[in-house]
Amino acid sequence: MKYNLTLEIELDSGDKAKILAKALSYDKKENRSKIDIKAKGKILILNIVADDKTALRSAFNTNARLINSCLKCLEVR
Repeated sequence: MKYNLTLEIELDSGDKAKILAKALSYDKKENRSKIDIKAKGKILILNIVADDKTALRSAFNTNARLINSCLKCLEVR
């Protein structure tokens, strides 16, 4: 059984969404999860597919923290 989570985050500009998507476009294939991050206008879309609930939670937490850190860096700019 696969577990799927899709999160859409509306940002205040399309530029921020593109910057975040590019910054987070590292190798997103883990042993138990696959992450797809893209920007669509002002929306940052995060899609996680995992083999189990623990891997889904771990992938979500990691990416939520990374997104939060990137947003804080963009505020300093």
